[in-house]
This record gives sequence, C-alpha cells and structure tokens, in this order.
Amino acid sequence: GVERIVQRRHQHYDGPRLNFLKGRVADGGARPTLQLGNAKVSLADYAALRPLEAGTEVEFGVRPEHIRIGTGPEAGSSDAFAATVDLVEPMGSDALVWLNLDGQTMSARVESSQLFTPGQPVSLRFRVGLSSLFDAKTGDRL
Repeated sequence: GVERIVQRRHQHYDGPRLNFLKGRVADGGARPTLQLGNAKVSLADYAALRPLEAGTEVEFGVRPEHIRIGTGPEAGSSDAFAATVDLVEPMGSDALVWLNLDGQTMSARVESSQLFTPGQPVSLRFRVGLSSLFDAKTGDRL
C-alpha cells in the first residue's frame, strides 16, 4: 500500500509563516503553469496530487526559505521574476526580506550577510518542487 499525507493550507510548521500567493493555473495538462500576476511559473517540478486544470483559482504556498533572491538557475527552481524589497527584518544569523511581486507580499529567508534595502529591485526564484498549491475555494492541497 501507499501512505499519503494530505495537508490543508491552514496547517503550519515551526518557523517563519508560510507565504500564500493568489494565482490561477494558466495551463493544465502535461505542462501546467501558474499565473501569479504578470509572472508565469512552470509547475513541471510540482508533484500534484491530481491533474491541474487550467483556470483553477489557487493559493501558492511557499516557505520563506524556498524563495531565492538574486541567484542563478538551480535544479527545481523557477525562472527569475522581478520583485521589490519592502522591508528587511534581521533575525540574528538569518534575515527575512519582505518582497512585493505584482502587488503580493511575501517573505524570503536569507543569510544575514546578504544585504538588501527597501525599494531595491531584485530577482527571485521559487523552489517549486518544495512548494504547495491549494484550491482557493476548498483549501485542499492539489
């Protein structure tokens, strides 16, 4: 048998709060994509629990440590998207960088040695394979 863990979007873990970004599945089928404002994120590395249907309104759940700022391509990461730094919150060895991507706010966890300033334009990448998609109506993980 196969054991499957199904989580709802309101479950959390110990650490900085999970980011929930509103979007919709732009393309379904074998090459699904996620539309987040003007950003179109490939879901090729996302392990969906069922086929993703184009037009489905979703919430993209991504942990702050699964957002990369100013990095090059890496396995499992999305293309780069333009965002703006809103706030930097030092936390000792780490910092939370609050970002704006097309009107949506999210936090990224970075090493405190990485320096950012409010208003600074940056590029960001999502580690899509470590993220979750939730149905915006039911809250169920997709």
